[in-house]
Amino acid sequence: MVNLHNRVFLLSALLLLALAIPAFSTFTYLGSIDGTGTNNNTPYYGFIGPYGLAHDGTYLFVSDDNQNAVYIMSNNTVVKKLGSPGSNVGNYLMPKLLLLKDNNVIVADSGNNRLESYTYSGSLSGVYTVFGGSNNVKVHQPGAVTYLNGQYIATSTLDSQLVLFDGQSQQFSGFYGKQGSYDDGFQSPTGITTANGLVFVSDSGNNRIKVFSSNLTYLYPIGIGKGGIQLSNPLGIYASSDTLYVADSGNNRIVLFTFDGYPIATFGSKGSNSTQFNRPTSVIEQGGVIYVADHDNAVVKMYSYHPDVNSSSLLGQIAAAQANASAVDNISTLAAQILNLSFSPRADVYVRAAQDYYLNNSQLSSYDAASTAIQYAQADMVNFGASVSVELRSRLSIMSDSLVRLENMTYPSDYAPDFNSVDNLLKSVTSKLNAGDYSGALLDYQAASGRINMISSQAISQGGPIAPPNETSNYTTDGNVSLDIRIAQVNASFDALKQLSAQYKQNNSYDDVANYITVANAQLDSGSVLAANASISTAANLISGYSSALQQKIPDINAALKNISAVSAQVEAIGKQGYLIHPDISSAREKIAAATDLAYTSQSGGVTLAAQALADAQSRTNTELYVFGWLALAFLVIVVIVAGTVAFLVVRHVRKRKKGL
Repeated sequence: MVNLHNRVFLLSALLLLALAIPAFSTFTYLGSIDGTGTNNNTPYYGFIGPYGLAHDGTYLFVSDDNQNAVYIMSNNTVVKKLGSPGSNVGNYLMPKLLLLKDNNVIVADSGNNRLESYTYSGSLSGVYTVFGGSNNVKVHQPGAVTYLNGQYIATSTLDSQLVLFDGQSQQFSGFYGKQGSYDDGFQSPTGITTANGLVFVSDSGNNRIKVFSSNLTYLYPIGIGKGGIQLSNPLGIYASSDTLYVADSGNNRIVLFTFDGYPIATFGSKGSNSTQFNRPTSVIEQGGVIYVADHDNAVVKMYSYHPDVNSSSLLGQIAAAQANASAVDNISTLAAQILNLSFSPRADVYVRAAQDYYLNNSQLSSYDAASTAIQYAQADMVNFGASVSVELRSRLSIMSDSLVRLENMTYPSDYAPDFNSVDNLLKSVTSKLNAGDYSGALLDYQAASGRINMISSQAISQGGPIAPPNETSNYTTDGNVSLDIRIAQVNASFDALKQLSAQYKQNNSYDDVANYITVANAQLDSGSVLAANASISTAANLISGYSSALQQKIPDINAALKNISAVSAQVEAIGKQGYLIHPDISSAREKIAAATDLAYTSQSGGVTLAAQALADAQSRTNTELYVFGWLALAFLVIVVIVAGTVAFLVVRHVRKRKKGL
C-alpha cells in the first residue's frame, strides 16, 4: 500500500527538480503543412482533403482523398507525388489511411476496393502492386490496413468486417467479424493499428475503439464513457509503445488513451484556428511530434505534447494519484480491521510506476500511470464506500437498539455510564456516511462500539447492569465484547449479505450461516458462552467468505447489465424504425429480458443472448425492408399495368374515331 510518510522525501525531491525545469504547455502548436511549399525542382501543390498520414522518420506521407494522390513531404515541400485518378495500377480513387512497412507505403484505395502498395528505394522511385482487388477476394471500401504475425489485416468499411491477407503472397486468408454492435461486430470500421500484441480497430459506426488480442479474440472497448470520454465516429488511430492516439472525428478533437482504455488527454474543438479541427481523419506521432490530418481545413497540423512539470499537470497528477490511492487504502484497512470486510485496491502499483517513470524522465508514461491510478482509485472508492455504507447502516440499527436497552437497565449507584457520547458518535457515523466520509464513519463507529463494550464490561465488573424484574439478561461477555451484541452484529452483517445477494439475484440460501446463528443463540440462552462464541465466529467467517465472493462477482454482473442495457436501447431504436409498419421486436424484447435475468448467473451467457436479441431485431428490419421492397415493386408493376391498359384503351379509342371519320 502507498505510504505517504515513506515518500515525503521523494515528493520533495520531485518538487525541487520541477523548479529547475522550464515550463511548457501540455499541447504546443508547432505549425501546419498544406503542401504548398516549393523549390526550384518541385512543382506547386496544395492539399484539398488530407486524409491518411504516415512517417518513416525522414518523410511524411499524406493521402489526399479529394485529389486521389499520396504526397511524400519534406517539411512543407512535396518531394514526390504518387498516383493519379483512375483504376489502373498506379492510380487511386479516394485513398484513405496509410501503412508503412519495409519501404512500402500501402494505401487503402477505397474507391477501387483494394490495397495498393508502392515499394520505394532511397531515391523514392519504386513499383506499384495491388492486392484485394478483382483477381482476389475484395475488400469493399477499405479504410486502413495493418500488419501482425505475418499477415495484413484490412478494415472493409462497407462490409463491416476485417479481411486478412497472407504477408508474403498477399493472397486472401480469411474474414473476421460481421455487421453489428456485439463483441465481434462492426459498423463501418475504418482505422486499424497494432502494438504490444494488441489490435485496435476504429469501430466508427458504433462510436468506439475495439481491442483484440493478436489472434483476434475480442477483449474490451475504448471510448464508451470511461473517464468521461465518449467517442463519436473515430477514424484514424495510432499506437505508440504505450499510448493510443485517436482522431475523434465527430467531436473534432484528438484523444489520447492508455492501452487499457483510460483517457490521458484531449485537445481540439470545431473550428479553423491552431487549436481547432474540422473533421480530423488521421493522427500519428513521430519523434515527439503529433501530426493531425485536419481534413476539411485542408492542412496537416503539428503539435508537441508534454505534461506541464512546473505546475499541476504532472507532479499534481502524481500527488493526486497518491492521495486517491491513500484514501482508498485507508478505507480498505479500516474496513478489514473494524468490519472484517476484504477489499483489493488497484491503484498502488500505478502510483509507484508513475513515480518511477518520472524519475527516469519518462513524462508521458508517468502521466499515463498516474491517470490510470486515479481512475482505479476513484472506481474503488465508489465500490468500497457503497459496501461500507451498507454494512455500517445495518450495524447502526442494531447498535442503537442495544444502546436503548442499556439505558433502560438499572445500574449501581456509584456507576453512571455516558450514553450521550455514544449517541453523538452514532449520529456522527450517519452524518459522515451521508457526506461520503467513509473513513471518518468507520472510526466513529469503532469508537461508539468500544464505548458500548466498555459500559457493559464496567457495569458487569461492578455488579451490573441489573436487569429489570422478570427479565433475564444475556449480557455475558467474552473478551470484553458483549456476546449478545456480537450476535446482533453478525445478524446485521447476515441481513446485509442477504440484501445484496437478493439485489444481484444470487440464489444462495445461506442455510449454513443461519444454522450457526440459531445454534449460537440457543447456546447463549443455555449459558454456554464459549460454545456460543465459537458458533457465532464460524457464522461470521462464513459471511465474510460469501461477501468476498459476491463482491468479486458484482463488477462483472454490472458490466454485463450495462452491455445488455446498451443493446436494449439499440433494439428499441430499431423498433421505432420502419416504413409501412414498424419492425416487430417483441421476441427481441423477450430475449433482452431473459438475458438480463441470465446475466446474474452467467454474465457471458447474458451478453450473448442480448446479442442474439439484437440480431433478431435487425433481422426483422431486414425482413420488413424485403417485404416493403416487394410491395413497392408490386405496386409499381400494378401502376405500369394500369397505365399501359389506360394507354391501350385511349389509343384504341382514338383509332376507332379516326376510322369513323
